[in-house]
Amino acid sequence: MAGPGGVEVGRASVRVLPNTTNFAPALKRYLERIENTNRLNIAATVDVDQLVTSARAAVATAEAAIGELDVDTDIDAAELATSANRAVEAAESAAPEVDIDADID
Repeated sequence: MAGPGGVEVGRASVRVLPNTTNFAPALKRYLERIENTNRLNIAATVDVDQLVTSARAAVATAEAAIGELDVDTDIDAAELATSANRAVEAAESAAPEVDIDADID
C-alpha cells in the first residue's frame, strides 16, 4: 500500500535516548553560575517594640499552656559534695602550676 512517503515494505522501531552523561555536572555549573550572578539585597528594619511584645505574648501563651509544673527532686547532699570535690581535684590536676613574679609598689 502506498503512503505519503512511498510504498510501505515493513516497519522498524527505533528507541531514541538522550545523552545524559554530563547532565548533572553541567546543571550544577549552570545553577552555580546563576546563583553567583543573581543577588538580592533586602534592607530590613526591625520593630523592636513589636518584637518584644510578640516575644512576651509567646512566653505568656507557652506558660499558660504548660500550667503549673511541679518537679519532685531527691538530692543527696553528701554525694553532691563528693562529686564537687572530685571535679575540683580533676580541674586542679589538669592545670599546670604557674609561678608569677610580681612587684607591687
